Amino acid sequence: MNVVSIVLQFLGSVGIFILGMKMLSSGLQKIAGQKMSLVLEKMTSNPVLGILTGVFITALIQSSSATTVMVVGFANAGFMSLTQAINVIMGANIGTTTTAWIVSLLGFKMDITICAFVLFCICLPLEFSKNEKFNQIGDIFAGLGILFIGLYFIQAATPNVNANPGIFSFFQNLNSNGVGTLLLCVIIGTIVTGIVQSSAATMTLTLTLAYQGWIGPYAAAALCLGQNIGTTVTALLSSIGTNVNARRAALAHTLFNVIGSVLALLAFKPLLWLVNMITPGDIFLQTGDELSKHLPFFLSMFHTVFNVFNTIIFFPFTKLLAKLIQKLLPDEMIENKECYVFPISSIDTYKTAPEFYIGSVREEISKLGTLAINMVRDFREVVSHPNDDMGDTVNKMKEDEDTADVMQDVLTNICVRLMQKDPSPVLVQKLNIFIRSIDELESITDSCFTLVCDAEKRKVAGYMFSGEAQKRIINYVDMVTEYLNYVIEHTKTPFTQHELMRAYNYENEINKERWGLQSYVEQRMMVSSDNVQKELLLFDMARQLEHIGDFCTNIAQSYAKEPR
Repeated sequence: MNVVSIVLQFLGSVGIFILGMKMLSSGLQKIAGQKMSLVLEKMTSNPVLGILTGVFITALIQSSSATTVMVVGFANAGFMSLTQAINVIMGANIGTTTTAWIVSLLGFKMDITICAFVLFCICLPLEFSKNEKFNQIGDIFAGLGILFIGLYFIQAATPNVNANPGIFSFFQNLNSNGVGTLLLCVIIGTIVTGIVQSSAATMTLTLTLAYQGWIGPYAAAALCLGQNIGTTVTALLSSIGTNVNARRAALAHTLFNVIGSVLALLAFKPLLWLVNMITPGDIFLQTGDELSKHLPFFLSMFHTVFNVFNTIIFFPFTKLLAKLIQKLLPDEMIENKECYVFPISSIDTYKTAPEFYIGSVREEISKLGTLAINMVRDFREVVSHPNDDMGDTVNKMKEDEDTADVMQDVLTNICVRLMQKDPSPVLVQKLNIFIRSIDELESITDSCFTLVCDAEKRKVAGYMFSGEAQKRIINYVDMVTEYLNYVIEHTKTPFTQHELMRAYNYENEINKERWGLQSYVEQRMMVSSDNVQKELLLFDMARQLEHIGDFCTNIAQSYAKEPR
């Protein structure tokens, strides 16, 4: 078999493995992605809990890259401090070692093709089910099956040591424990992982090469250290164009992994000695088939011990590391001054953590809803204090309305780009609902600004509403505010039929109040026509408030159609 054929088979096998890993991670995220985002956001106030959260999420979704992308996104959105982000990143490094254990304990101990075929048999009926959850579970089994097939092909594509003495001599040169050789292995591990953007894939390659006898413990362990550095590339890419907090989180990930790898390299022999002490047999006395058989287990232990020790060493200095990063990236250097920026700048990394992107869009829609609620409340303050100067409030609401326009443009663009990345029917339906809701919320902010402009016209013209009119309009604003609050609170998940019926009840009450207010205005106009403009302003305010109620109902109806 010529070299070109060997390389093509090997690269193709790696591609199959990565595809399986991506499918497995994506399926797991679809099942628990949004919940994982909520856990990540809420469980990081305590440092130890933050580390355990990073371990748990990464082990569950089988992707430290996905976890760090989430961390960067939360830091950018202001949900997570730099110290909290560092704790989660440390946990993610430990959680990512589970892949190596799965491969070393299953991949080389049994015929994994049998496991793959069993998984495919399980996933087949699930994939044809009309239930979306069953489809997602089927994706998980299919991804795991493809991963096993990829691992099998990697083993089969790896050339036989005895049949390729020329290539083997090159790898033999990497097996020394000289400083230069170890550094070369670290660099190779870093570059390959940076290109592949999957430390799980490169770790699997390392385990396979070790099992096939191509590399020994020194080279394999040094490659692991390099992979730990190379895996930071994804977080760095996802932080491009984000605010200072996100860039600091990405830098923290890089510094933590680089410094930890350097320290491990300085204490390389003692670290290998410790791992050798806690694993069966003496790996340095073993040769041939015996070494190949036990080396994957040894490397998995090395990977875990290194990351655990790295976390233990850094944990007391988390705040100092945060201060160092803040000095390296001070606020005035890179803080984004735009009125609105989406938390994740690069949609190109969407495939790393798809469910997190969907969750981020949903969270931003909630922020737009909060902005709309605040604008309605600002209008209430204006109506409640008709004699106060309202210049500052009008200017503020104009800025808020402009921000809402920008948010609509940015979020709609994000939704369209996500559809292009993943045009699956369920996702397209969900994103179309998001786009509709964004448009309705922006319309609410337009109505709010029109309302405050009407209030300003009243003050400039010197009109004064009667006590009854004042009371009615304030009561109407309170009803609309309560309805808007209800809708925004329930946009985190699809509306149930019960919640939708309650939304209809809100709308009916708002419509009744509008007709009552309109009848009051008409009666006033019949009694006296001296201040028709004043009554028309009151009529227009009632109409704008009813529009806000209609927009809320449209949002509720949209979310009631969201796939569960």
